[in-house]
Amino acid sequence: MKNFILYFFLMILSIKVISAQGYTGLSFGVSGGYSNNQNFNLETFTHINFKLEKVILNVAAGVNYQPYMVNYAERKDLKVNRFGVFGEITTFPFQKKLFTGLRFEYTGNWFTKNALYTLEKHSLYVPDWYFGLGFFGITGVDIPVSARIKFRAYSIYGIHVYEISRFEFIYSDFLYRSIPGKTRIDFIIRANAGIIIQINDRTKNKKAE
Repeated sequence: MKNFILYFFLMILSIKVISAQGYTGLSFGVSGGYSNNQNFNLETFTHINFKLEKVILNVAAGVNYQPYMVNYAERKDLKVNRFGVFGEITTFPFQKKLFTGLRFEYTGNWFTKNALYTLEKHSLYVPDWYFGLGFFGITGVDIPVSARIKFRAYSIYGIHVYEISRFEFIYSDFLYRSIPGKTRIDFIIRANAGIIIQINDRTKNKKAE
């Protein structure tokens, strides 16, 4: 898992270095939306914008937050909070409003106090928090509102993989109990909308020169 994360960010760094001559500016965005697990999500991100000949490319890094529900050992609707850090690469295939791309997300997940109370009440052992990975596609549109502001509407679709518990032995009062590991793969679709603010625009600076 660590190696995969390292390779991903090295890839982003490589794109930045190779595309240094095509750097066109920096943007900042915020958005919120709703997902198929019936929960709201919030995210904020920074875009590094490039233009390589006829290809527009955005490399983004950001963070997001979303609560969701899991079922564990016949206990249903246990609430979990998820905080994610993501990297994203998008391109505008027609050099206009429509964009598409890929996102990789690394998440920290923790049970709420009420969920932990339910699990402890039924003598079910799970860690207070656990990590997860997300692999997503992204498709959407950017609609200009002013010279520096765009309205963005997009969908994120893919899988969230996480290990809600690990296999281990628990020793208590001369008794041994094995806890089986439980890995989950959830399919996620999010519909988000927000704004993007252009912090600087090198294309305009070049025209002015």
